[in-house]
Amino acid sequence: MIDTLNEAGRMTGERKRLLVVDDEPLSRALTIVMLREHPLEVIGAETGFEALERIAREPFDLVLMDVSMPGLDGYHTCRRLREWERALGREPVPVVALTGHVCAENRQKACLSGMSDYLEKPLRRHRLQEMLSRWLGVGSDAAMESAEPVAEPEAEMLDVQRLEVLRRELLGVSGAFVTLLGMFLEEVPLRLVELRRLSGVGEFATVSRLAHGMKSQCGALGAMAMNALCVRLEQSAEQQESEALPVLLDRVEGQFARLAPRLRQILEHPERPIA
Repeated sequence: MIDTLNEAGRMTGERKRLLVVDDEPLSRALTIVMLREHPLEVIGAETGFEALERIAREPFDLVLMDVSMPGLDGYHTCRRLREWERALGREPVPVVALTGHVCAENRQKACLSGMSDYLEKPLRRHRLQEMLSRWLGVGSDAAMESAEPVAEPEAEMLDVQRLEVLRRELLGVSGAFVTLLGMFLEEVPLRLVELRRLSGVGEFATVSRLAHGMKSQCGALGAMAMNALCVRLEQSAEQQESEALPVLLDRVEGQFARLAPRLRQILEHPERPIA
């Protein structure tokens, strides 16, 4: 599991410390490895409760926090953090919301909860660098200027351009690309089993949350057909459309069955450009 990075050998002076809070292991790992090119000490946390405990005992310069987490979501975690900081008279640590739904309502919720900024998931390298530059004064201006946003593709099985961008972004981070693809291939079948169980017993809120997380992961890896189906799965769960859920899960499973051999083929030669 990629939950800590310490790049002391890449810099002089004191390292900035950054906390990544995300309940999805693959999303958390992806964020952490994308930060590795910067002179940062990066720590991962799985829950809002764990994040609060860490911040109480360790100093951090920035927190990246997923807003959709079970138990204590990102908004409520940030509210508790701000209350604690005010009670102790501490300077607020900047908190950046990570969300797959960038809209006026969510921006307002982030602001009201005390969050400082937001990033849309799946993360793109140039947006992440802009945020790091804004809040920590780190990041490559040249890389930000040269980074081109990936055009939104149609819902194809695999957007090779998007996956190739990710592969190039992770060059030089030993094993990162292979680790992320391997985690995706391992976790999706387990997640589908859990989604079927939950949908069968009417746990619509949990189905929606898990579909939301899988949607972000699929988008980051270019699995656009699965991404589109997860959007529909999340919406159907929110609307408690119980009859639609098994059908959508069948379609997600079918897309994964088609995609998995292609990803395994890419894993055989991760050093090669994806075409």
